[in-house]
Amino acid sequence: MNKAQIRSHLLATRRALPLEKTQAWDQQICTHIKGFIQQKGIQQVWGFMGLRGEVKFDTLWRDPLLGVIWGLPVAGPHESLTFYPWALGRPLNKSTLGVWEPKVQGVPLQALGPHTLILVPAVGIDLQGNRIGFGKGHYDRFLPEAHSQGCVIMGVVYDACLLHERIPLDPWDVPLPFICTQSGWRACHDRPNL
Repeated sequence: MNKAQIRSHLLATRRALPLEKTQAWDQQICTHIKGFIQQKGIQQVWGFMGLRGEVKFDTLWRDPLLGVIWGLPVAGPHESLTFYPWALGRPLNKSTLGVWEPKVQGVPLQALGPHTLILVPAVGIDLQGNRIGFGKGHYDRFLPEAHSQGCVIMGVVYDACLLHERIPLDPWDVPLPFICTQSGWRACHDRPNL
């Protein structure tokens, strides 16, 4: 199958997942990410506002003990992403793409190298960390810069969207070093342990 066919299959798989299951899995994923944050000494978490079958991070955002700075992306020109500080209860705007973004105020967040965890949405990810997104290219353009700054990058999906077959690659694809599902987080095969 090509990427478009894989994306279509995975989106159908996500739509078929029962809401009560995904809500429980969201909590499990948040627990795994919390452990990762504490183990790795993470100070900033750049996440995303899950929609259309994506993981929701409500449990993490409500945890006052984490003590991390949260950031959410704002899409800019040429499919660029810039992350701004955000906290639960602060206003969000719905973008033209239908994504909830923080109301832009102040200065964008600056990466802190290995102390910045970037949670990456995906329609699906294979065991080598290759991802399929919605096909707009925002994260494809952003990830090389985040990788060059030494940030910790983790794709987040449900087990049903974790593929055992390798996803076909395009020249611009950047494999993710880590994956998290409701079963736990793992370093990707063929990727260095960070």
